[in-house]
Amino acid sequence: IVTGCNRGLGKGIKDAVLSKEKSFISLDRNPDDSLGERAIYADLSDLDKLPGVFESVKKVLVSEFSSQGKKKIYIIHNAGLLQPMKKQSQLKSLEFLDLFKVNVLAIMELNRLFLQFLINEDLKLSNI
Repeated sequence: IVTGCNRGLGKGIKDAVLSKEKSFISLDRNPDDSLGERAIYADLSDLDKLPGVFESVKKVLVSEFSSQGKKKIYIIHNAGLLQPMKKQSQLKSLEFLDLFKVNVLAIMELNRLFLQFLINEDLKLSNI
């Protein structure tokens, strides 16, 4: 599972994984339609919608893992906001909040949702 994989490093990760592996899920604001149900819309700045995003991921995972016997999930948290590029002391409150939500809180919330799911499954999770 990779967040933010439409360009740059994320796209490179997606292309590398897909060249060797078919079990791939993309979480993006602009999903890659060629991935079908494995391309899931996710705006990581909208924390209230992350449980719904996770339910979409879980649906794909359940079908993938039951049909292929996989036991390990890798999550690459690549998505992040870089703009505005200012010193922290120069950021406006809302700018700082947006950066913090995407770069910290969304990762923590996705991990929390995955860990709750994995407690009852014989699966392992690795975060990168």
